[in-house]
Amino acid sequence: MPPTLDPDVVDAEVEAARSEARHGRPAEAVARYRSLLARLPSSGDGAELGVRRARALIGLAAAEYELSGDLSGAKATLRDAERIAVDAAAVDLVAPIHGQLALLLLRAGREGEALRAFDRAAEQVHAARDRDQVSLLLNRGVTHMERGSLDVARADLERCATVAEAAGDREGELRARHNLGYAEFLAGRIPRALATMDRAEALNTGAPHPIGLLDRARVLREAGLSADADRLLSQAVDLFASGGLHQDLAEAQLTQSECALVEGDAARALTLARAAERTFARRDYTRWRRKAQL
Repeated sequence: MPPTLDPDVVDAEVEAARSEARHGRPAEAVARYRSLLARLPSSGDGAELGVRRARALIGLAAAEYELSGDLSGAKATLRDAERIAVDAAAVDLVAPIHGQLALLLLRAGREGEALRAFDRAAEQVHAARDRDQVSLLLNRGVTHMERGSLDVARADLERCATVAEAAGDREGELRARHNLGYAEFLAGRIPRALATMDRAEALNTGAPHPIGLLDRARVLREAGLSADADRLLSQAVDLFASGGLHQDLAEAQLTQSECALVEGDAARALTLARAAERTFARRDYTRWRRKAQL
């Protein structure tokens, strides 16, 4: 491997790109992944370099999907990563590749397919790195929540929090515990949901994540605190817009629309719902588009 491609440096660059994506900055993540991939030869440098190229492609697939909504293109990128993993006999990449495919399907609103892909990933989770285990368990738990299987979701999220805590992954633990709070919300236990989210947020050493703001706003809206919810949603909308997270932006706008309707501002509610519907239509997200139409 050329000296400019020191394995530790490559690993650090992959992790930096992954951090951009996890903090709601997919455009920055794509730029980092593409810069790294341009400097990584596509073949001829052995299994060690191939594994690192595959990890960059796994991250690139998800970040590009967030920007474009192009599921076919993202799946093609994952197939490239899978070919490299097979050639390198990298069993530790099986779970993250299937897990990333599952996440793409979940983001596309195809929960049943996503869950099947997560289950395939889970068959090899024992061979995956701790961070990959955290991502898989977190995203599968969220999928179960989407489908209303709250007990199963809690089991995945509790296990996720345990793995993250043991690995020193403070952010992964925060996300798991935050989603345990959201599971409480879906179960109708609003005070417990807010308390659990508060405890999760205590792990945060940086700025609030916009997804956390959106989730908390949904809980507050359900509790009848629509004005408080709208204040959080305004923050989330700004962060989603600046990060290029169009789908999350549309979901936040739809929740803002619901708050506006409760507050008696029908004109604002309609404007926000229509903006959300246009985004869902562009991304072919039928289920959410129907919600916006309602």
